[in-house]
Amino acid sequence: MTMLEEIYEAARQAAPSGTDETLLKRLCEISAAQWEARLKDGVTAEDCRTVFVCAAAWMAVVGIYAQKSVTGWNIESFTVGDVSVKTTGLENTSQMSAPQKLEWQARMLMRPFCRPEGFAFVGVRG
Repeated sequence: MTMLEEIYEAARQAAPSGTDETLLKRLCEISAAQWEARLKDGVTAEDCRTVFVCAAAWMAVVGIYAQKSVTGWNIESFTVGDVSVKTTGLENTSQMSAPQKLEWQARMLMRPFCRPEGFAFVGVRG
């Protein structure tokens, strides 16, 4: 079984019933490509195959949920002038929705194998 087939099988088991299989397969491909692009230099998907399959499957399922609902990120307020975003509960997994928990768990699984995520200023003079 190829890694992509393993990802799809795991995602199929975790996805809600009635999920469009064609869409799920595409999301599995996209998820695998996204995780592969985040891997640290010298690390391959095969090096962390079990974790990679699980994380990619979970992120594909998150994509299914995202397609069904645009809510769920617990945004309480958002301001454009002087930029202000206020979220609720994202640091507390007990307040997360099921898709948020899946995404958080996938990120935690892949953390040791991926380059650090985050925000950075590049070429900014202070």
